[in-house]
Amino acid sequence: VRGPPAAGAFKERPTKPTAFRKFYERGDFPIALEHDSKGNKIAWKVSLGTAVTASSACGSDTPMPNKLGC
Repeated sequence: VRGPPAAGAFKERPTKPTAFRKFYERGDFPIALEHDSKGNKIAWKVSLGTAVTASSACGSDTPMPNKLGC
């Protein structure tokens, strides 16, 4: 009598590209990952006031300006 076949729960699966990864790698978000001994943190590339002001001027609800400024 043979046992059941392996389920493959620990087999590495390729990750599918996401919209977030595409925008992050393109540099659309005003953030970067800061690596230190305590773990990873988000580091803002612009001050929060600058990001909010830019999005308000463009009439957007999101605090992230795009590369065109609006």
